[in-house]
Amino acid sequence: MTFRTLLRVSAAVRVLPFAVALVLFYHHANAYTDDGLGHAPTVVSEALGSIYGYAYAIAAGLGAWESGRLRQDGLWGLGPGRSRFTIAAAALAPGVALTWLMLLLPVALALADDGTAPTAGSLPPLLMALVLCAAHASIGFGVGLRFQRLVAAPVLCVAVLVLVAFSWSVEPMWLRHLFGQYPTTLVFGERASLLSLLPHLLVAGGVAVGGWLLWLPLRPAVVRGALALAVAGGAVAGAWGTARGWDYNPPLVVGAAPERCTGGTPRVCMPTATAHRLASVRADLVSVLADFRAAGVAYAPGLVTDTLNDGRYTPRSTAARWRLPLSTLAERPHARYRLALASVRFSCPHPDPAARRAVQAWVARVTGEEPAYHALGARRAARELARIEALPGADRGGWLPRTLATGCGKGG
Repeated sequence: MTFRTLLRVSAAVRVLPFAVALVLFYHHANAYTDDGLGHAPTVVSEALGSIYGYAYAIAAGLGAWESGRLRQDGLWGLGPGRSRFTIAAAALAPGVALTWLMLLLPVALALADDGTAPTAGSLPPLLMALVLCAAHASIGFGVGLRFQRLVAAPVLCVAVLVLVAFSWSVEPMWLRHLFGQYPTTLVFGERASLLSLLPHLLVAGGVAVGGWLLWLPLRPAVVRGALALAVAGGAVAGAWGTARGWDYNPPLVVGAAPERCTGGTPRVCMPTATAHRLASVRADLVSVLADFRAAGVAYAPGLVTDTLNDGRYTPRSTAARWRLPLSTLAERPHARYRLALASVRFSCPHPDPAARRAVQAWVARVTGEEPAYHALGARRAARELARIEALPGADRGGWLPRTLATGCGKGG
């Protein structure tokens, strides 16, 4: 059968206008949140978020329709002039190509709108979805061989859509990691790990391969059935075992955005997207650290990195490596004072309010940022500052670490 004939008889051609219209509707309805930072994994994951379920559903429905057509026309039961795998692949090719278009088109449009080029780190969710479209088409093909296509195709289409589209919002949480819809929109600095894709591939891929095994020329039929069940069941069990301990988000790779660094000690790194402020940020940080040393507080981080590249979960800073919101601080008024405050964070989220006000006032005094301190509406702790300045030199240098500790002891 020529390619032109294949297209003429395939239902995928008639579904094409609906599929493209659906993609365009969701593309214009969705608001992308990359904030102009050009992080391709964010753009790609947002573009695919609404399309996974529809692409898989159409793939499965078309697969069932095409196998039903072959069975109805008597082509599936003919002699072995061609292998059944070849016949199935030819029948499924237009439908799979259509669903691939449904995935590639929104990604291309979103990247173009954002002015962002695709990167290797942005492609894994897309590649996973392309593979799963072929898997769902194969599953649908097998279903269509057993049931009437007028029933099998629409029922399978709806069932797959519901299973995929609603899996991310149900409990237990491991369900959202099995059915082919990547369960989170990646934020700046993140990309999908290969491990996070594995359960999705195992479930649909394992069931599809199990269906193929039923076509092998093995006798008796119970051997084929047992082999297919073992492969499909083992794949599903492997997916469950991989994802059962995950929470709402799968394991992600962070620090995925390219960075630029400058300086020695401290070496300061910011994402390339915001690194136009790198020199001024490092200059402010160096001057703040010098003011602290003059006040008897010797902070000496070797590396300071921007939390923007840490994704949604920022690890704690250490004495040698600080993680500060450099890009955010640099864009706000009184950036140097904010940077100084960020450098002396309490170890608890809710420190004693009096201790917090005293630290704010102390930072403003020693860094010469009292105008910024007042501009931000802070209340001056004049009495506490006078008490600190009356301390002997050695005690004055130890006031800050003591207050950071006792502030958490009272309020944390």
